[in-house]
Amino acid sequence: MSPRARGALITAVLVVASFAAAALTPRTEVALGPQLAERIPERFGDWTAEPLSVDPVVLVPGAALEPAAAQTSSYDDVLMRTYRRGDGARVMAAFAYGRRQTQELKIHRPELCYHAQGFDVSSLGARAVRLDRDRSVESLALLTRNRARIEVVTYWIRVGERVAQGPWDIRWTIFSAGLRGRVPDGLLVRASSIAESAQGAEHELAVQHEFLADLYRGTPDATRAFLAGTPEASL
Repeated sequence: MSPRARGALITAVLVVASFAAAALTPRTEVALGPQLAERIPERFGDWTAEPLSVDPVVLVPGAALEPAAAQTSSYDDVLMRTYRRGDGARVMAAFAYGRRQTQELKIHRPELCYHAQGFDVSSLGARAVRLDRDRSVESLALLTRNRARIEVVTYWIRVGERVAQGPWDIRWTIFSAGLRGRVPDGLLVRASSIAESAQGAEHELAVQHEFLADLYRGTPDATRAFLAGTPEASL
């Protein structure tokens, strides 16, 4: 057997052994805490919650017929609100919480949800959201459109104590937690707003970043960690 083939075999054995060890390790789960409506304030900074101005995109793919039932079956808690700032800016906020994140049951990425509900979806890339002077998180930005509107989206997904970077990172974070005997929880944080044209996307993203920073600063430390994990968390 060549050295290269021997190395590949050893790697495969180690991966299988790791999965076996994860399967046999007793798991601890996160206790279900306060409801999202209790964690997320209706007023903070210069923002105030108001009645929903448009129908929000639901948080699961393929849920057009029974969105409420689909969301309830997928998540432990869901919260959708529209916030208005004193200058008239509006942001639609959506939060979806799942107490158990596994390889089979994970937070749904907004790209899939918007596409499944008839939107064309384009990625605007990764963006750092500065939450306060010492804290920022990596988010993903989307430009979505259908016949009725153009919607610009910022989102991140927290898994356990860290914000995961993409689907493979989510899988690896869940796997790594399993090796330590943990079943992580997960939270989708999504902010979106309506743009008059695609050229207004950068302006909408800036407003969303301001909204998310104001939300973060307007909550206690426990809620901040719930929203964005802890900066020292690592795999």
